[in-house]
Amino acid sequence: MPLVTPSLAVSNCTLPHSPLPVRDGSLCSVPACAACGRLLPSLLLIGSIKTGSTLLWGRLVDYSEGAIDTGRTTDKGYISKKEKDFFGDPAQWRRGRGWYERAWPKCPASGARTVVGIDATPAYHVWYDAPKNMAAFYGRALGQLRLVWMLRDPLKSYGGDWDRVTFDAFTAPKLNRSRETGRERDTLSAERRL
Repeated sequence: MPLVTPSLAVSNCTLPHSPLPVRDGSLCSVPACAACGRLLPSLLLIGSIKTGSTLLWGRLVDYSEGAIDTGRTTDKGYISKKEKDFFGDPAQWRRGRGWYERAWPKCPASGARTVVGIDATPAYHVWYDAPKNMAAFYGRALGQLRLVWMLRDPLKSYGGDWDRVTFDAFTAPKLNRSRETGRERDTLSAERRL
């Protein structure tokens, strides 16, 4: 078994187009990391707020009949089924190659149907080091990755986000105050009845 270093130097991983033998003797007929025998993502879904990336991810997973694998849930909770944040978040990146590889299932056995790993982390476009980290991790196989980047008109997005943020900021405190006022009123009514 090759030594996997947490420094994430240039990757020994390959994403072959043809079946490749892995450690357990099975053939990996999907893009995978031959060195670790894991089904690594070959599809990266990147998006912004309100671009539909979560909807697209959900549809791909729900309607692919198992052909899309999201990996396992990490310590970040259920959101990590969709968003691994590995290539962008410095804290996740420092966990190392082995940590990310273990988040993905073993390569399918010979003759198994094709399965594609997907990492749908919308924030990869805002993390400065994400492209560099992807290049370091995948090495020469980087060109075989498929990126889907969900975009929308920035002015419309800004307006929608502004409405959401200002509405929430405006209504939440007022709702909390009205709840407190309601509780106080109920308490006073109960005291008067005594």
